[in-house]
Amino acid sequence: MKKTFKKTFSLLIAIVMLFGTVSVCASAVDINIDLNSLAYEFRVNESGKATLVKVTNSLIFETDVVVPSTATIDNVKYDVQAIGSAAFSGCNKVTSITIPEGVTSIGSRAFENCTSLATVNIPRTLARCEYDAFNGCGRVTVNCYKSNYQFFTVYGLNSNIDINVLDSSDNGSSTVK
Repeated sequence: MKKTFKKTFSLLIAIVMLFGTVSVCASAVDINIDLNSLAYEFRVNESGKATLVKVTNSLIFETDVVVPSTATIDNVKYDVQAIGSAAFSGCNKVTSITIPEGVTSIGSRAFENCTSLATVNIPRTLARCEYDAFNGCGRVTVNCYKSNYQFFTVYGLNSNIDINVLDSSDNGSSTVK
């Protein structure tokens, strides 16, 4: 009788510990699944802005990705402000990525080894692109604006990048290689 009670009590404690751990993890990080079956992992900084820190692409059906402009964590919406280092690393099925207005930075190696990536659409709000953001990609066309063109030239992106500079009215563009 005592052995059965000890086993039941131990099992109950293990279940409580397991669920306690899950709830702690869920409050720090949120995973959102979109219609393309991408799993996005976000973290919120102290100023209340979200960073996309990881994309899981094992179930991708669509190859054109639009990064969400908001992340919902614990029923609270946060604006996405950054794409973290190595966030899309190895997503080799993705062919195009559109980054929403409001995103101000792209981390180092954010799109590393995205071998099928051909087009990236950058918002006007981008103020920083870290070195090697497109390391290991094939030929990529980056559509950006005059206001953020300098970030792609200053940080020495690899020679496989074509930069398509859009004017502010979206009526015309010029290509820089």
